Amino acid sequence: MRIHTATTIALFLARGAAGAQQPGDDLVGIWGGEATFGPQVRGALTLTRAGGRWTVAVAGFEASAEGHGDTVRLALPGGQGELRAHLEDGGRVARGFWVQPAGNLPPYASPVTLDRLSSTLGS
Repeated sequence: MRIHTATTIALFLARGAAGAQQPGDDLVGIWGGEATFGPQVRGALTLTRAGGRWTVAVAGFEASAEGHGDTVRLALPGGQGELRAHLEDGGRVARGFWVQPAGNLPPYASPVTLDRLSSTLGS
């Protein structure tokens, strides 16, 4: 009887200790994190025009807007960047700035020059 009682008490204490939350237990587990230093939008930029509507596509983002004369101004969703350009050389060149959003640096504009590759879409 004495061994049985001692075993029962030991099991009860073990269960109580396992069930009781200890300081720091809320940190137990698998944790992860990601730090991004720089703009989310990077890569090749494509500018297309269909009728009077311009579309910019870059890094999986896309934005469209109506054109106003020789001015091209398109902002990506979520404030991820903006193209501000004007057409030159009879519409064969778009020259202007790509505006990066604020991140680890304040917003800034980088000069861009886009040359027309084709006057038609598809093939």
